[in-house]
Amino acid sequence: MKRLIVFFAAALVSALSLNAQDVITRTDGTEIIGRIIESNEKTVKYKSWTDPQGPTYFIPSSDILMIRYDDGQSEVFPAGRAVLSGMNSGNGLNSPVAPAYRSAVMPGLKYRDIKDLYDPYFYSHQPGDPYSRFLAGTGSFFFTGLGQGIDGEWGRAFNFFAAYWGLRALAWATADYVYYDFSNGFHSDVSYNGISAVFRLGATAMKIWSIVDAIRVAKVKNMYHQDLRRGYSGLDFKVEPFLSMEPSVAPYGIEAAMQKRQPVAGLSLRVSF
Repeated sequence: MKRLIVFFAAALVSALSLNAQDVITRTDGTEIIGRIIESNEKTVKYKSWTDPQGPTYFIPSSDILMIRYDDGQSEVFPAGRAVLSGMNSGNGLNSPVAPAYRSAVMPGLKYRDIKDLYDPYFYSHQPGDPYSRFLAGTGSFFFTGLGQGIDGEWGRAFNFFAAYWGLRALAWATADYVYYDFSNGFHSDVSYNGISAVFRLGATAMKIWSIVDAIRVAKVKNMYHQDLRRGYSGLDFKVEPFLSMEPSVAPYGIEAAMQKRQPVAGLSLRVSF
């Protein structure tokens, strides 16, 4: 009985170790399967997946495109962002790193998981994009942080909202002169000088940043959803209109050739592999 328990325990540990693997993708497209020990700006330390008790290996961070961890998270390294930018523009789909890039795009990812996978500079609007850049930017213009909320990032929205109004409160608290007149409706006059002017300028910069960030988030999340629609499996669907001349009565034989033809319009589905 004890041997049986030990056997099943060993099998369970073995099964968990099969799933607990990190995948290092190098900039040349090759992959290393192992267990990450330490990662910093210069070096990544790892152990071989097939020999977890063996030696520790080192690889320069400059040679790494990305690391896909066993929990599903992906980390893109600076050396790989230029490569991914080329892929975002549509010019790198045949790159040797394309399979790793595709495997990093999966349903259910959060913005924090995909923000390094996409360069919004290469965004191109497509029908079906779920997030509006105009609504996001306009929302944050009128109410700081609202654009992030429209993008579905309410935690991010709260951070911008709190930072903006925190700076505004500090500006009011340190202002040299504050006057409120309630006799003829609400009227206020605030004089910002010195440190209060710095806080007020910071609040303005925070609002501008909120607008730019809301538009960026909308672009990145739209690019992510475009990839999900494509599946990044090399399979792409496209519906196109067509126009052809078809027999008006007889579909086959000599009769068909003698019949008058009439235009027929419709839609065709094209699948690209």
